[in-house]
This record gives sequence, structure tokens and C-alpha cells, in this order.
Amino acid sequence: MRTLFDPPSSHETTPPAAPVTPTIRPDGQRACAVCGAPAPFGFGVRLFHNREGRWACFAHRDTVHALRETNP
Repeated sequence: MRTLFDPPSSHETTPPAAPVTPTIRPDGQRACAVCGAPAPFGFGVRLFHNREGRWACFAHRDTVHALRETNP
């Protein structure tokens, strides 16, 4: 029986994730998870609970939203 802490088996696929980008840009704005542009759209963000979530620019908001739905 598998537990929550077991490593994934070789036949389980790893869900896609947005590329790593700095969360805060040098100008102080949030950065898009795809391209690093200013990102006004946040998905899974809970700032009062220390949860950054993913941020997206207008051009990539659908892409980042889809990634969030595959990675709860």
C-alpha cells in the first residue's frame, strides 16, 4: 500500500509546471510564470496565508490557469 510520502512510481507522469521565474520583478511588480512580464493575474494566491500561487500576464493567463488546474 502506498502512502502520501512514497516517491512516485516510474509509470506515473509528472504534471506540467510553469517555468521558474522570479516572483517579484526589479520594478516591484509580480512576474509572469511563463515570460517574466508584469503579471496582474494571480492563480492559487493566498497572500494572507503565505501562498504565492502562480502569476500571469494577459497573454499567458489561460496557460497558467490551465497549469494551476492540473497542479492543485
